[in-house]
Amino acid sequence: MSESLLLSDNIISLLQLLRDKDGKKGYLAAEELFALNDKNILLPLIDILQNDPIDMKWRTVKLLGSLGEPAFQPVLQIFINGNVESREIATHILARLKDKRAVPALASTVKNQSEKNEVRNSAILALGEIRDTSVIPMLIQVLEDEGDSDNIRGESARTLGKIGDEQAYTPLVEMLNSKEHNEYVRHWAAFGLGYLGNSEAIDVLLPKLEDESLDVRCAAAEALGSLGDKRVVNSLVLLRNSYTEETTTSWDEPARDIINYAIESLKHS
Repeated sequence: MSESLLLSDNIISLLQLLRDKDGKKGYLAAEELFALNDKNILLPLIDILQNDPIDMKWRTVKLLGSLGEPAFQPVLQIFINGNVESREIATHILARLKDKRAVPALASTVKNQSEKNEVRNSAILALGEIRDTSVIPMLIQVLEDEGDSDNIRGESARTLGKIGDEQAYTPLVEMLNSKEHNEYVRHWAAFGLGYLGNSEAIDVLLPKLEDESLDVRCAAAEALGSLGDKRVVNSLVLLRNSYTEETTTSWDEPARDIINYAIESLKHS
């Protein structure tokens, strides 16, 4: 039986609205379809992901991600063979599906520097959600490759922390400590250490609260807050108190705010 014959008139109307040029109508249709949880919408969603304008493709992410196993192979094939827009969006669906069978294709894309960076970056994000430790050596290699883009290297640092394997600890520390590297990569290395959750990182992160880079200071403060060790509260308070009206510039205000947030997080942990 044709899958279209299994769809109710209400579902068919919602699928039409999903393709509406009016973004609000499309969003509301996506939310209603998600609530209805009808597994028979797979093929129409795949058609949108393959063929529709990009804003309509994005509307399929939550829906396809909720369909589980039936959606995996069609979405993976779009990631492998689709155009750049469809492939990037497919990675976000694969991230929701969290199926480890996607890891080889995602990892191959990350390693390939001839790929578009938006697709590589999204593939790294997906690997961070799937959390397969087999990709850690590859991500470390990407992190340490000075010839790669800062954005890709930074996202690799964050994802190494999210996967949560101790193999990542030393490379992240070395990246954070090296002033030779771009501050963008260093600030994501600090975030990675926060995600990783190793309390040994406290002694590495505390000095970075006074780093010359605002981004690194902010990331270090947030990472310390996420590590949940109340022993760092006094150090954070001292640093916060060093920001007086006379010495604080507008560039330092975000760091001060993040320090305050980290202090409160630790007090209530």
